[in-house]
Amino acid sequence: MADYVNACSMIAFQNLLDDSLQAIVNKPVEALVVVAILPAIIEEFLFRGMIYRGIANKSNKKMAIIISALLFAFLHMNFNQMCYAFVMGLVFAIVIYLTDNLSVSILLHMLFNAFTVIITCFEKSNAIQAILQCNIAGYTLFNPSLTDTQGKIEISLLIIGGLIAILSAVIAGWLILLIAKTVKTTETTINNENILKDNNKVPKHGSGVGVINVHSRIQLMFGEQYGLEIYSEPDEGTRVVIHIPAIPYTKENAEQLEMQKYTQGRDVDEKE
Repeated sequence: MADYVNACSMIAFQNLLDDSLQAIVNKPVEALVVVAILPAIIEEFLFRGMIYRGIANKSNKKMAIIISALLFAFLHMNFNQMCYAFVMGLVFAIVIYLTDNLSVSILLHMLFNAFTVIITCFEKSNAIQAILQCNIAGYTLFNPSLTDTQGKIEISLLIIGGLIAILSAVIAGWLILLIAKTVKTTETTINNENILKDNNKVPKHGSGVGVINVHSRIQLMFGEQYGLEIYSEPDEGTRVVIHIPAIPYTKENAEQLEMQKYTQGRDVDEKE
């Protein structure tokens, strides 16, 4: 998608990036650090971590996506790069909007830049040549051109490239949603587990009634295989499952449980 936008912009504007990248051809390690890693970290912290979140916290999140992408595009200081930088800025901001996780956009930004470095530094290798020669109906998928040898626009390449760009945008959107869902599920699972483990949340005074206390008391009385399980999803709801043994109610069982509760409670008081 970004390659197609770049190819469209090259119809009117000169590609200055390719000329500057020639200086790093023989320095792949330095290039990865200077072109891929550092810019990804610094730019994501600035544009998505500070600008996007700063605007999103005080205003409309959709407006924050557009403004942060525009500022990200203007940073690149040449019209050719501005075009596809705006598109990538939108993508990275949407990733933050969906995941609320800056590390995801940093990683995607880093991979995007790293791919450019690898293509440039190892352009003459057989593997890279094979990648660069991949095409569909004459439209090269990587570093494409929409003009013929005389500089005239080929409508067929413009249409084919546009369709491929739309398809790639759909696939990218699906992947972003999948990543967002995976990140949120992982974070939710960790948070749900921490609710029953974070002893700092246990009240030091008062009745002591709370999620951790109930979970701890059940385990104290019946064993560690019992207790609470919490399933919570943002904007969906929370479900709490209580695991306790099925003990038939009899006078003897009731007395035994009361005695066990009294003994365990006294032991806890003595330890405190």
